[in-house]
Amino acid sequence: MSKKPESLIQLAIQKALRKEFKGCYVRKIHGGEFTPSGMPDLICCIDGLFISIEVKTLETMEKENKLQDAEAKEIRKAGGVYFKACAVNQAIYDVRQYVLLHRVVNR
Repeated sequence: MSKKPESLIQLAIQKALRKEFKGCYVRKIHGGEFTPSGMPDLICCIDGLFISIEVKTLETMEKENKLQDAEAKEIRKAGGVYFKACAVNQAIYDVRQYVLLHRVVNR
């Protein structure tokens, strides 16, 4: 059985995050009966920063999902960051910029 395009992107992003940020904690959140609807696909902790990533394809990037939007709002309200990404380089760029900004601000 072949993997869905989003699953392939998720795996590639996890691999790239681990390579880019040594000691990075990154996990795939598997949807299921006990998983709240709208949870981001990936959660990460880098340099003590909570980062969540919702992985999309180009076709689904702009689709509105009220449950995901509500989850993103809660994450941000708690001080975490929430990104949407449809490509590995986009996810790495966004995370790198956020981590670097946090390092500069907290010098």
